[in-house]
Formats: sequence, structure tokens, C-alpha cells
Amino acid sequence: MKRLQLFVMMLFSVSCLLAGTTLPDKTVNLTMTKGETIHLIPYEDAGIGVAVMKSQHTISDPDAFYITPERHEYYSGTRWFYTYTLTANVVGYYVFSEDILWEYSGGEWTTITYNITVVDVTAITLPPTKSVYLGESYTFAPIITDNGATTTLTWQSTDQSVATIDSDGKLTTVGIGVTTIICTAHNGVSAQCEVTVVPRLVNSITLNVSETELITGEQLLLEATVLPDNATNKSVNWSSSNSAVAVVNENGLVTAVGAGLCNITAGTKDGSELTTSCLVKVLGNVMFCEDLGAVTGATIMLPVQLTNADAIQGFEFELALPEGVSVEADGSGKLMATMTDRVSTSGLDGARLDNGNYKFVFTSTNRIMGSEGAIMNVPLVVAENAELGSHPIVVKNVELVKYGTSAQIHHSDRKATLTIKEMTMGDVNGDGNISVADAIAIINYVLGRTPVSFISRAADVNGDNSISLADAVAVVDIILGRSGNNVKAAIHSLMQIPE
Repeated sequence: MKRLQLFVMMLFSVSCLLAGTTLPDKTVNLTMTKGETIHLIPYEDAGIGVAVMKSQHTISDPDAFYITPERHEYYSGTRWFYTYTLTANVVGYYVFSEDILWEYSGGEWTTITYNITVVDVTAITLPPTKSVYLGESYTFAPIITDNGATTTLTWQSTDQSVATIDSDGKLTTVGIGVTTIICTAHNGVSAQCEVTVVPRLVNSITLNVSETELITGEQLLLEATVLPDNATNKSVNWSSSNSAVAVVNENGLVTAVGAGLCNITAGTKDGSELTTSCLVKVLGNVMFCEDLGAVTGATIMLPVQLTNADAIQGFEFELALPEGVSVEADGSGKLMATMTDRVSTSGLDGARLDNGNYKFVFTSTNRIMGSEGAIMNVPLVVAENAELGSHPIVVKNVELVKYGTSAQIHHSDRKATLTIKEMTMGDVNGDGNISVADAIAIINYVLGRTPVSFISRAADVNGDNSISLADAVAVVDIILGRSGNNVKAAIHSLMQIPE
């Protein structure tokens, strides 16, 4: 109260300076939202900076507002002014005016008129239905009919196992199904949207291999590419059209079972009902090589395998070798390849072709009975400067002839891998390990028995430029992890010669 009296005294002082001044009436336009509350200070809004002697208000519709006047008295209650708290109650246009008698001496009346428009939210518009892909989100942009009214929206999802929605109207999908989204204004006006959460279906499925040839027991991993990348369910079902030929597991791993043809099919599981297949031919008659390793400077034996369901009388094929690897030949240039005990070597011949490949031909009056295993041994010489690493060996242009007929059997090229490593002293047979087999190979070499695979440079373990039993002892030392030994005793032990 003391602060108010001080304020009024200040206004009174100013009024003395402004005596005789006339203030024009003033109009203020306001917009309120139904239910909103504002505070009016008429003398301030009228621009009166002097003492107010008294004031009084009128309103066009008293029921349009909840009005709480507050009377402020000074000078022992002989003068006063009002402030008002208004809460809009009814939508419409209303006039609220305040007549103010001001100035200390004489007094003049000034009127401030408030033209008040009360508005409210009358409608909210949402799309009646909406489809959203599972795993994605969507933000609603409601259209609000409000004539300038302010509001706060609340959001609700009737089934939060399908979708949730936050206070900003952002919908997040949770599961496949239907939910109703309800948007409500502060005054209860609302709108609804039926949201259907659907899966994003696959529109394309392809395999990394469309056609292949396998032999019994061989495996191939098929990989399915499913598009689009953001498909809801990219998993596939695998199946074989003939499990007697090939089977496939849930990861797409195909295993050849028996000779014949079958389709391995991948099918979508999301309801798009898309499929794709790989034609698998399991060969009953096939020539091939298996992966093997070698070291530089070594001569190794390459077994050529034949799996045949039919009796075979003859064959021909080409062998493509990496650079730095060749088929061993004798002094006359004849290739040293031999048949295994599955059939007589008689009838085998070979030559190097102009394209660098080696061609082998086998003819016989006998038959190679249906079986599997190595049919030939081809000695390969790995040059000392051969490039290290993995290189392809290819059996190609195969032609098998059935026994007693001229019927020819062909199949696609078969590849194997030759891994070449640096030579290691003591690894005499070139198998990548130093073992007792290397010591025996040296002993057999010293005794005049030709080992199947023998690397002379690796056999001179002690570095004396000759190959002797001392090198075999050195190999034993390496195996046992020791650096010195009684050479004479070790040699007698190896040779089983009494001292």
C-alpha cells in the first residue's frame, strides 16, 4: 500500500505539470482464446501518466467474460482506479470500455475502449487413413481451424503395440496392424486417423550363382540378394527340387549327393511370394584336381582325380598351370605323367601346346571302372623364382568316352588352387613342414633311392654344398629343437649300423 501511495504521489506531481492537457479517447483491439485469462490496466493503456481521480467500466455482454475488478484507492479513498482480470467465456465480439476521470484540478474524462474478439479451435483435420511401413516413422501435420486461437494438442494411439506417438505428433511404428491416432485440442475438439502399419515387401531376389556343376560331396554356398535394402523381412526359405541330387540347408549351403539335375530355390518369407533358382548339375563323370601347396624349387606330384559313374575307355583334357610351374619332362622332352594303379599307363601321351597349356590323351582297349580317386600323377616343377601366393590350376576341355561306345561326356572347367611358399631349409619334400619324412628323404637320396619329391637346395641343411647323412642329422636336430649333436653317432643310429 505504501508503494502504491508513493506511485500516486509521483503521478500527482506530474499532473501538476500537465494541468489543462486533454487526452483523446483510445481504442485497443484484442483477440483472446476462449478460456484464456488476461489482465487489463486501463489507465496505463490509455496513456495516462497522471493521477486518476476515479474510473468506471461498461461491457457489451457481461456474460461473455468472468470479470474480476480490483479497486485501488488512494487519498483516503477519495480517489481510485480499477484493474481487471478477464477470462473469456463465450466466443464472439465484445466491447469493454473504461471511463477515466483524470487530472488533479478540474478533472477530465478519457475513455479507453477494448474491442475484444474471443475465438476458439473449432475443428482439427487429419487424413482419415494412413499406411506406414514397419520400421519407419511419420509426423502428422494437423490442419487447425481456430481463427487465431492458441491451443495445445495432445496425441494418443489406441494400440501402442502397433504404433506410438509423441507430443509433437511423430508416429513410430512398432508392429504390423491397425491403430487409431487421436489428436485433441485444449477445448476437446479432436480428429482421428486410422493408421495401418504394413511390411515393406521384397521386390527383387537374385542368387550369386544361377547355374553350377558339382561333384558328389562337393559344397557350394548360395547367397541371396534381397531388395530393397529396407525391406521389412529379407529372410528366405531354401529348398531342393531333388534331394537325391543335392540338398540345401537354411543358410543356402548346397551339398551334392548324387548324379543328376535339380533346382535349388530361394523364396521370400514376407508374403511377396518371390522365388529364384540355381540349376545344379551333379556330375557322375568328372576329372578335376584338388588344392595343394608347394615351395619354390620343388618338384611336387599333382594327382588328377577321376570320379566316374560310367565305365570310361579313354579321355583327353588340358591342364593350365600358373607361370613358373611346368610339367616335368625327361631328357627327350617326354612328359613324365603316369597313370595310377586304377589303369595301365600304356596308352597315355601328352604334349605342351602353343598356348602354354599341357594336353593329355589316354586311349585303351580296357575300361576304367566306375569309381573315384586319382587316375593320373603329374609331376610339377616349381621354379625357384616362381611368384609366391595362390594361383589357379585348371583342368579344362575335358572329354570322356564311355567304354564300348563313341559317346562323349563333357563338363565345365574345374579349378584348383596351388599355393606357393618360400623354400625352407630342411623341408626336403616341399610339403611346408620339417619332419622325419624329410630326414628319410635325404637318407634315401644318399642311398640312391629317388624320392617322389626332393628339393636339393633344401636338403643341403648344413650348407657344405653336398647332400649327405650329415644333412639328415641336421634335420633331426631341427625337429628336436637342438643346435648340435654327435654327428657320427647320429648317422650310425639313422643307418642302424653298429659302431
